[in-house]
Amino acid sequence: MTMMTFSMLTLNLHAYQEGKQAGDTIAARIRSNVPLFDRIAAAITGLDVDVICLQEVAEWRGEPETVPYGLADSNAARRIQQRLSGYHLMQDWSHYAWETWREGTAILSKWPLYRTDSRYVTRSHAKTWWKSRNIVMAQVEKPGIGAVNLFSVHMGWWDDADEPFQAQFNALAAWADEADDGAAATFLCGDFNIGAAGAGYDYVIAQGYADQYLQANPGGMRDPTIGSRIDGWEGNQADGQRIDYIFMKQGGRLAVQSAQIVFTESRYGRVSDHAGVYAVFTRDQR
Repeated sequence: MTMMTFSMLTLNLHAYQEGKQAGDTIAARIRSNVPLFDRIAAAITGLDVDVICLQEVAEWRGEPETVPYGLADSNAARRIQQRLSGYHLMQDWSHYAWETWREGTAILSKWPLYRTDSRYVTRSHAKTWWKSRNIVMAQVEKPGIGAVNLFSVHMGWWDDADEPFQAQFNALAAWADEADDGAAATFLCGDFNIGAAGAGYDYVIAQGYADQYLQANPGGMRDPTIGSRIDGWEGNQADGQRIDYIFMKQGGRLAVQSAQIVFTESRYGRVSDHAGVYAVFTRDQR
């Protein structure tokens, strides 16, 4: 009998900033990202990923603002979905990025999306404030695995004076508790903007969440998902930092079997200033 697996990927898409050239047009920027969307979709298909959590999902602000976010032709998650077969998509946006893009978070899934929701975890809900953070949530159900709650997360920084990480995480954790209806597992996936083994990371662990990449790779605490020069992490360690995670809430009935960092030069190719995190789970038989 084959063991049923459940796989997930989290990736920050970098809001159309890849391939940026001085003086380029919006149309040129969108075209320059087409090969990246092709690469992401090919990896998702090749890995046969069940669910994908995306952050910094951008679409051009100049498209009619009467069009709901997610339906614009330039929407990055929609463009990835169009390259896949049979994936469901939900998304919502947080704020304007670089005054040019509507930027948000998204979930793609091979399985129907239930109980979809989005909420701000910051005090600010202003679309004009780049520190506003809107998180999307959905429940999926896979035969042999059960119901799984997923949150696609893009958080602010631990010591931010305006929107501190701790308050954001408290709001997120309270929402995850509220949404917990006995699902097989609850996952918080995404760009947490906290370095591994730092104060923010320790806080998340203390709230009853387990780092699934570390569980699968006990020596991988500092395996980087970002390089040494990205926005918000200037002066970072020369070899980068790990700030992208898959956290599972305590009591989850899934067990991680493997996890790897992907979308690096050696694994599927670079597509963003972040690498992705991919993990495979089975139903815990204990």
